[in-house]
Amino acid sequence: MAKRKRKLSLGLGMMSLFTALTLIGGVAGSLAWYAYSRTVRFSFVGTTVSKSALLGVGLVDDGNYFTDQDLIDYNLYRETHDTHTIVFTRSRNGFSLQAIQKYLFKSPHAVEKLFPLTTRARAINDQSTLQLYKSPEYSVTDLTSPASPSDYVVLPFAFKIIDEQSEYVADKKVWLTDAVCTAQENIQNSVRVYVEGTNRNFLMKPADGANQTVSTKVGGVLDLDGDGTYDYNKNTMEEYCYGDFTNTPTHSTTPYPEEIPPVYDNVNGVTDLHASTFYAAHKTDVYTADIASAQPLVQEYETFGTVKPNESSDGHYYAGDHGIPICATANNSKIGYATFTIFVEGWDHSVVDKAAGYSFNLGLTFAIDRI
Repeated sequence: MAKRKRKLSLGLGMMSLFTALTLIGGVAGSLAWYAYSRTVRFSFVGTTVSKSALLGVGLVDDGNYFTDQDLIDYNLYRETHDTHTIVFTRSRNGFSLQAIQKYLFKSPHAVEKLFPLTTRARAINDQSTLQLYKSPEYSVTDLTSPASPSDYVVLPFAFKIIDEQSEYVADKKVWLTDAVCTAQENIQNSVRVYVEGTNRNFLMKPADGANQTVSTKVGGVLDLDGDGTYDYNKNTMEEYCYGDFTNTPTHSTTPYPEEIPPVYDNVNGVTDLHASTFYAAHKTDVYTADIASAQPLVQEYETFGTVKPNESSDGHYYAGDHGIPICATANNSKIGYATFTIFVEGWDHSVVDKAAGYSFNLGLTFAIDRI
């Protein structure tokens, strides 16, 4: 079995006008697929888009993570809606660094550690709850062990819209109007955001601004033990096929010939042809997997381009040919809810050994339509 990498450590940092979560890490061990560390900043702004209304951002705090003293210290206030306890910030710049830090340290999800995860095949119109799984181990091809909640970030946001009479406004949509994800060496491609909103659930690749959905293969032949060759069963001498495929892949009828030096074979279709978990050589005398006989299945994603709203000539937001509201304020409570799950997709080909020490920044901006 491959040795699992030490998880990435999580720290917190502040960006001007943004509330930011910063994940900072170092790694050790031998599991190549997830061998990297990085910095992640998740940020948002509660922004006014008209003179008559303000978007308020809160966190659902049913666990009572914020104490009464925290409310005083961090300029927060507590309200109850829909049987939920919600803590809102009084600041137009969002939650302070210290407030989010306090919340995360009390939550069951990632605080100091973040570990990249594995997903299964998923269609773009799938409205079921996203399932996240532990990273693969050498020779374990069926990836079904649930990920630990402490391996990813979950932020249950609540939104309200306040008009100029200080009244809460019902039946108004909240939109994602900006998504910025930057990093070294394309590491940003591995960041995923899953949104469970009032209107629908969706999985997004925020680094991609294309006005179409994209996908990642969630099956492949891998080098998890880091020996430079694709993993194989030492009893049958057949290569392992990890993850999800259309059917069970077959193998070559004759063993792989000896190659001096080893010839690297791009079985997984990667673009960065450097030795990695996804790009290795076939072992001599091994029966190679025939990936063409069973295509890897895919995880489909929205992009920022398909999520952001259309904007009319007079500045109104609407769905049109693209655009997915994050949520809408309810008619009764006048509160909208959207839970954000932020994780790193280990099947992305940018997640390789040479990425160790790299970092990425993620910023998301919410806004409301004119009233």
